[in-house]
Amino acid sequence: MAQVQDAKMAGAELDGAMLEKADFLDALGLTADQVQGAVIDARTRWPTSLRDEVRFESEGETVSAD
Repeated sequence: MAQVQDAKMAGAELDGAMLEKADFLDALGLTADQVQGAVIDARTRWPTSLRDEVRFESEGETVSAD
């Protein structure tokens, strides 16, 4: 449930990070590759630039994670 406001995320290593319901709307420099190995859910909020790239899988169903 972290709120990441105006954080510079370029180069951050998030593999294995628990990011359920985290708010990254204003994060800067975050890429889809950085969150590939993170634990997210459908409530995790992404910057506009990532909304179509980051996906959440739930019970065999893939939904957007924005």
